[in-house]
Amino acid sequence: MSLSSRAFGRAELPRVFSLIHRNPRLFWGWLCFASRLMPWGRLPAPVREKIILRVAWNCRSRYEWAQHLEIALRIGVRDDEIVATTLFEDSIEVEHDRLLMRACDQLRQCKLIDETTWEALSRSYSDKEMIELVMLTGHYEMIAGVLINSGIEVEPAIEDVIQAFFRRLS
Repeated sequence: MSLSSRAFGRAELPRVFSLIHRNPRLFWGWLCFASRLMPWGRLPAPVREKIILRVAWNCRSRYEWAQHLEIALRIGVRDDEIVATTLFEDSIEVEHDRLLMRACDQLRQCKLIDETTWEALSRSYSDKEMIELVMLTGHYEMIAGVLINSGIEVEPAIEDVIQAFFRRLS
């Protein structure tokens, strides 16, 4: 478990691991699957983190949003790009980000990315990456449900990151 913590660049193991490990039969399979999406997925890391942030925002999963805020910042996603993951689609200035957020929203609402959005994203991503995008979105929606229902609290070090982020925005 401590190796997992180091893989995320953290001194403290994220609480999500001990939460899901309460059911060891599910934990190891989940960890293997989840690691294929993050951190060892094929989508570019900034794209992956924007998608996860949008899912967390849509689901109102503060824990998930906080964890991935820290990761997004660490890999170089800018504050304005992070803020864009929380906006209504029409307010997102960067067309590619608007398409990604639209895909996340469509998957959340009806589990289907419309043909226009799929075709537009397919110009930037391979078939394998498009499948990963859909699976990443679904996986983090599932995890958001687990986290919300558990009442898990954000680790103090990650809470500090959230507060620093909000101070920069104000």
